Amino acid sequence: GECRKVCLVPHVLDTVIQGRARDAAGEIGADCTRCGRCVEICPTGSLEFKFKGLGKHL
Repeated sequence: GECRKVCLVPHVLDTVIQGRARDAAGEIGADCTRCGRCVEICPTGSLEFKFKGLGKHL
C-alpha cells in the first residue's frame, strides 16, 4: 500500500501486505527508523506508533 511506498525501509512493513499479518496487532522490527511516515499516510488509519513499556507513563 501507500505506507510501503513512503517507508525508508519497506521490508519492515511486510506485515501490512494483505494476508501476511498473523495478528491484528504486531510489532515492527528493529530496522524501522521510527520516522512515522507510514502512520501519517495510511489511508485506513490502521498503523499507530507506540514505544514498548512507555504506554501508560506518558
